[in-house]
Amino acid sequence: MVEKPQTYNTDLANLPQALVPLTAEPRWVTWRWVLRTAVDGSVKWTKVPYIPRFYNCLAKANSPETWGTHAEACEVAAEGHADGIGLQLLDCDIAALDLDHCVDPETGTVDPWAAEIVDEAAKAGAYVEITVSGTGLRVLGRANGDSRKIHRKHAVDRTKGAALEVYHNAARFIVVTGWEFGECKALPATDFFHRIHDRYDAPKPEPEISGLDFNTAPKQSADVELIVAYGAPEGTRSEAFQSAVWSLAASGCSL
Repeated sequence: MVEKPQTYNTDLANLPQALVPLTAEPRWVTWRWVLRTAVDGSVKWTKVPYIPRFYNCLAKANSPETWGTHAEACEVAAEGHADGIGLQLLDCDIAALDLDHCVDPETGTVDPWAAEIVDEAAKAGAYVEITVSGTGLRVLGRANGDSRKIHRKHAVDRTKGAALEVYHNAARFIVVTGWEFGECKALPATDFFHRIHDRYDAPKPEPEISGLDFNTAPKQSADVELIVAYGAPEGTRSEAFQSAVWSLAASGCSL
């Protein structure tokens, strides 16, 4: 049996100042840890959203009638029927970033790639909190006039599961812990979230190929030029290849 993850929440009924305006919006759900089995047979705990008023019924990210109020969600969580509360993001200006597996839970040290984003978030005035795992960060704010629907995940370090996930106007919910990292008085209207998205979503440059390049190599022997033009003749491929390699080596080329 896979042990249920430890969950970190603060006083969900009394969220930090910047999040208080969101408590007036009826787009809240509860969530519970659910153990799911993947097609490869592996099992993983997943955060699944539920309707606050009917806490055993699943909430849907594209059905506002399955959402509820902040007070309803907090009451269900306080009664032990949920592991926490979350906010649905469809058709609103709230944007969010998830920075997964970037915090050392023992030292509180933030990995450099995430610290850079947090610094930018602070300059933009955005709200930052620690996620329920204690090993990630979430950034919240309001998108500034950009209505794009975005839900995109970018791997940062596959060896440790570090990743950046971007949300805006998407049929998704985000978990809210209220465990503020830093201090924010109000959610800003900013282009910060889309700037981060565009930066990570930009096409990656093609890697430079180092080593042998017949097009730029110095003038070579007849064997080399024949191989480049026509390939080595049948029956003599090994001998021709060795001749070409030694010719290139003599010219100062290296692989």
